[in-house]
Amino acid sequence: MKKIQFNRELSRLETFDTFGYNKESKELKIFFDDGHTEHFSNISEATIFNFLVSEDKENFLHKNIRKLGLSPKLNSESLSCTYKVLR
Repeated sequence: MKKIQFNRELSRLETFDTFGYNKESKELKIFFDDGHTEHFSNISEATIFNFLVSEDKENFLHKNIRKLGLSPKLNSESLSCTYKVLR
């Protein structure tokens, strides 16, 4: 999975600046500044495109990915959260 790092200032980012996406598995990972990672599955390429071009990526993450009624699964070993989008 390739990682992409955003320009924090241009993208108005406060809690993360790096993400990875695997288009074959439709898995999205957001790497946060505090060291935790959030995993999202079944994320479409269209959603990723909209995320990339959004002016407020933190707001997009909150309103368009997290707001899908997802409940995190905590992994204490890697300090990560996993989200699965059910459609």
